[in-house]
Amino acid sequence: MLEKPSEKIQELLQKKSSQYTELDFYILLMIKLNAHSKTSPWDLEIVDQEYDSQDTELIMLQKYHQSLEIMDSLEIGQEKDIFSWKFFPVFRKKHPF
Repeated sequence: MLEKPSEKIQELLQKKSSQYTELDFYILLMIKLNAHSKTSPWDLEIVDQEYDSQDTELIMLQKYHQSLEIMDSLEIGQEKDIFSWKFFPVFRKKHPF
């Protein structure tokens, strides 16, 4: 934009289109073009992030089922039911106590 002749910039500044000037639209267009350009300087500096191949949802589900199995193996009676009711809402019964 700084390479444009000042007369051209003044002309764009004087032209009104609704509440904005033609210069406003020109600047927004330049920003849009530069943001999507393959040759923009900041696009070349971005390092690709490595993808974590571990399935975290699967790991969490496995840990959840493991904790349920441990709870079921304990012989503590009503305390187990209360704990399950509080911390495992998926398997919640009406009211354990």
